[in-house]
Amino acid sequence: MAAKIIRKEGKKLIIEVTVDLEDSMLDSEEAIQAVGNEAGSLATEEALKQFDTQGEAIEIEGKPWRSKGQEQKFYQTPYGETQCARQVYHHHGRGKTFCPLEQSAHIMGSSTPRFAKQVGIKMACNPALEVQLDFLEYQGRKISTSFLQNLSQKVAGIAGQQKTQWHYDLPNFQNRLPP
Repeated sequence: MAAKIIRKEGKKLIIEVTVDLEDSMLDSEEAIQAVGNEAGSLATEEALKQFDTQGEAIEIEGKPWRSKGQEQKFYQTPYGETQCARQVYHHHGRGKTFCPLEQSAHIMGSSTPRFAKQVGIKMACNPALEVQLDFLEYQGRKISTSFLQNLSQKVAGIAGQQKTQWHYDLPNFQNRLPP
């Protein structure tokens, strides 16, 4: 592992990285990017943890929910896939589950907000295959086109919901016309 967490001081995370410089500059830059992505994934996992609960019972719409314990899940981030153990809750032992971390951190499906934002912006301007190649070439991320398409639809759905909630006053155009 070329990146490792040294310590955490409150909300500060100290990460040590080791980069093997190569004989060619391009190879060195690719090694630097790989280590940067590794450090970013480690930091993102720690950032996700701050949005989780400690497993205490919670109440949703007047109903008690109990933790089923921590379950592992893979999340997609700008730096790569990262795995995080998080609390998952249920009501009366069956049926629908709820993950406070995912709500609090604004996870979209299995993607962090910044990754979802990047995908949404890129997919708004380019076909999925070009976005896939862009992520591979410039961020070192291997992502399927179907994943990109599904995530961009989720992002578009949220933007569509916001559109109905947005309100702004239009200027009074009558007062701006010349006499």
